[in-house]
Amino acid sequence: MKERPNIVAQRLTELRDSVHLSQAKLGAELGLRQPDIYRYENAHSLFHLTEF
Repeated sequence: MKERPNIVAQRLTELRDSVHLSQAKLGAELGLRQPDIYRYENAHSLFHLTEF
């Protein structure tokens, strides 16, 4: 089966890049750590909108 790209993870990265935020800065703004943002952007972790 062909792997599909994770659209949410890809879009999160695009949005973060578009406003020139590092993963660390975005994490700080959201009350998360940089590794958390990395996992979200690389589809290693699922998140719930209630976390934000």
